[in-house]
Amino acid sequence: IDSDCDGSLVDGFTNTDGDSEPDCIDLDDDGDGDPDATDCADLDNTIYNGAPEACDTVDSDCDGSLVDGFTNTDGDNEPDCIDLDDDNDGDPDATDCDDIDATIYNGAPEICGDGIDQDCSGADLSCDSQQYLVGNPASSNFTQSTNYRGNWFLADTEATIASFEMHANLSSACTVDFYVHSSASASGPYTVEASSQTAAPSGNQYIDSGPLNVVTEPGRYYFLTFGYVCTTTTYIDYDTSWIGEHVGFGTLQGWHSHNNYTSYDPTMTLSGVSRSTTAAYDMRINVAFTTGAEVATGPSNNYSQSTNWRGNWFLADTAATITSFDMHANLPSACDVDFYVHESSAASGPYTVVASNQVSAPAGNQYISSGPLNAPTEPGKYYFLTFGYVCTTTTYIDYDTSWVGFDAGFGPLQGWHSNNSYSGYDPTMALSGNSRNTSGAYEMNVHVADSAATDLAPSPDSNFSQSTNWRGNYVLADEAKLLLGFQMKADLPSSCAVDFYVHSASSASGPYTVEASNSVTAPASSGGGYIHSGPLNVFTEPGLYYFMTFAYVCTATTYIDYDSSWIGTDVGFGEIVGWNWSNSYSGYDETMTLPGNGLLTSGVYSMIVDVL
Repeated sequence: IDSDCDGSLVDGFTNTDGDSEPDCIDLDDDGDGDPDATDCADLDNTIYNGAPEACDTVDSDCDGSLVDGFTNTDGDNEPDCIDLDDDNDGDPDATDCDDIDATIYNGAPEICGDGIDQDCSGADLSCDSQQYLVGNPASSNFTQSTNYRGNWFLADTEATIASFEMHANLSSACTVDFYVHSSASASGPYTVEASSQTAAPSGNQYIDSGPLNVVTEPGRYYFLTFGYVCTTTTYIDYDTSWIGEHVGFGTLQGWHSHNNYTSYDPTMTLSGVSRSTTAAYDMRINVAFTTGAEVATGPSNNYSQSTNWRGNWFLADTAATITSFDMHANLPSACDVDFYVHESSAASGPYTVVASNQVSAPAGNQYISSGPLNAPTEPGKYYFLTFGYVCTTTTYIDYDTSWVGFDAGFGPLQGWHSNNSYSGYDPTMALSGNSRNTSGAYEMNVHVADSAATDLAPSPDSNFSQSTNWRGNYVLADEAKLLLGFQMKADLPSSCAVDFYVHSASSASGPYTVEASNSVTAPASSGGGYIHSGPLNVFTEPGLYYFMTFAYVCTATTYIDYDSSWIGTDVGFGEIVGWNWSNSYSGYDETMTLPGNGLLTSGVYSMIVDVL
């Protein structure tokens, strides 16, 4: 009603679209053709049902979505053009080096050698092994108030802690114990992932844990610790201002210590108390970037316990190194369990041991790690990865079907194996290859390193000699690499305990000190065969000389293959510069020093060197 007879209904009332009707009686306030009853913005004539949509923060077409047909990488309610985190990985587009891939962001777990920079560091992670230094070795801020201490890390990458070294000053020789503990939370409890004992000489030095091969899991906490009970005064170097240092698998969080360490215990748990975030103990951490394959993924908990020895069977198609593997088992009580890698040139066998290890496992449903194996694979050969036990406890091993053909990183799964006649740990045990089944697999994680093997003097001319009981080859290092192990070609008329050493020196003339050693029981090998050192995990330093040797004191006549004209051959971390021998070896001694005399440059002993 035009109550004031001025010819207008609008008067002073709001009239959005400027027509003859104020909004209070207008059925389409903005005149966009969409009645107010259905228009989602009845005062804006650019917004109505069916309006043209732009990629912005306005729902122009009233369909309840800002996305419409625009790209929306993370599937949320914002198209990429307005989303501040297109892939919803928690890293804003402004800092994310790939803002449409949720697996790539600052701090993401890095996969080595795949050509992708997952963690936005500026480059892909090399699969070559790396040594990481924590602390300042020149500072020598030694402390000796506690007998158990180490550093605490938060993992952000799957990698393998091959070994680590603590900087210590020992007033006299001492046996020291190394542990890697892990926990899902910083406060613990922490359980042992791997442990070792080392006989260390006196002096200011980095003491090496020896092989550990712990595979890290992003999001878990790891304690790398060192303990001793010897009466010698033991000083451990300590430095401030290292929190946050990245060591290949994660970042340093702090340190830990206590003074109630009593003895070596490979099943020892830690509560996580006494953690401090002010500094760190000096250590060098040797990290290998391995790939992991989970066979018969789960855990599905399809447990069986009818046999006490079982495992999976693979056909290798890649030259690599099996650094370790884990079996999924449920132990009602603690038990010693044995791990083996067997090898054969035929599926039907016979299979011989390439590597083995015995571990003490606690009770519980768990993946039990083999510990370090470093078993090299050869394309075309068959490998059995097995688990045995003789403890009286009922032991359940998880089993799944439909996994034949699965690639474990070095070759496809062929099937499984089991028997009930396992009688005890035997590093020379042969297998006939019977009882193989292709219907499924036991659950395991297989950890593989993309290693390089150099075969020195590979021609099978078998120039065997046996005049000395200790011999080996010299290498001058020109690269920092992880020496996983080596193999010597020998002809053993009978089974024999043989010892392997890696010594190092700053000059060819020595003296040489032990970097790593291992004693293995080798079966007889009529006609010659390669005997593997087992895991050594020596991180080489350019400019140092390394002496890789093989020794024995068994009464069997032992022949070692020898060839000329191989001086200068590169073995992955440096060139062969000569060989050495003696006939005075008297027994295994992991602290044995060498004078370095007798270096000869006329040839080499046959060996295969495995380097990562």
